[in-house]
Amino acid sequence: MVQAVYDSQFTHAACGVGFVCRLNGTPTHGIVTQGLQILANLAHRGAFACDADTGDGAGILLQMPDRFLRAAAGPEGIQLPAPGHYAAGSVFLPPDHQQQTACMHEVEAAIRREGQTVLGW
Repeated sequence: MVQAVYDSQFTHAACGVGFVCRLNGTPTHGIVTQGLQILANLAHRGAFACDADTGDGAGILLQMPDRFLRAAAGPEGIQLPAPGHYAAGSVFLPPDHQQQTACMHEVEAAIRREGQTVLGW
């Protein structure tokens, strides 16, 4: 029997949100499929292309693909720490090279201020 993490006392009429996970942390393709189904089901609640210019942030959050990142980082000379001890991010940079460089320096400075290390881009 599956134990639900849902409690109806916290339900309010508001924007649609969905959450699917495996409580034991085992990654499966089924979880991704269910997450995509939630997005499809929430289209009628406005969780789909609400802002055609910038996007609405609807999507799925996945576990860090450690094996993939290691395979991609190795040829770049980047040695990753143990799983769970590093992060990855998406940074949208301007097309101008000088502006890109300036933005990258700002992002790296912010990361260093937080006591972290930039491993690579």
